[in-house]
Amino acid sequence: MQKYSASEHAQKILDMDGKKFRVAKEASEAEIDSERLEVECAQTEAQLEELIRQGREGGGARSGRGGDDKLAEQAVYVNGSIMR
Repeated sequence: MQKYSASEHAQKILDMDGKKFRVAKEASEAEIDSERLEVECAQTEAQLEELIRQGREGGGARSGRGGDDKLAEQAVYVNGSIMR
């Protein structure tokens, strides 16, 4: 039978608490990132819909591209902005 050591026990508890804190922090950060990405995705989808709508209504002709829906769908997004 092993002898009980209060200091070893306390150290194990501290180690487990540290791990628990790191896991909780990473989970919180992942949740925040997930929510941010959901918002960014919704904004990007709205931008794409607007580009498609403009293409169908002839709004794309202003940029010299005509009303081609495929060009609107192929727009490149960088940091939430449409690159033309």
